[in-house]
Amino acid sequence: MHKDLTLPHMQPLVEFVLRMRDRYVDGYVPNFDPDDGGVNAEILFLFEKPGPKTDPTEGGSGFISQDNNDPTAKATKDFLLKAGVDRKKLSFGTAYRLGMAQSDTQKKK
Repeated sequence: MHKDLTLPHMQPLVEFVLRMRDRYVDGYVPNFDPDDGGVNAEILFLFEKPGPKTDPTEGGSGFISQDNNDPTAKATKDFLLKAGVDRKKLSFGTAYRLGMAQSDTQKKK
């Protein structure tokens, strides 16, 4: 899945993801989907435990996206369509992928 992370509405989010990846090294922090609103979004969905379809090493897209091939993405996309929410008004994010619970700082304690 090719998505353009160089778009202006994505730059602060790309920088955030890179900082999170530096901090949480034991797993994968997925990118925000540039097909959504990015920093211009009015609604932010934060997923607690993004699944393996976000992680490219597990065959995933590399994005937390309603376009992923998994039940959560499908249910989310269906819900938003029924609710009439334009995807440019929202962004999906997460702090880290399931199983990655400690930052480098926490490990040093």
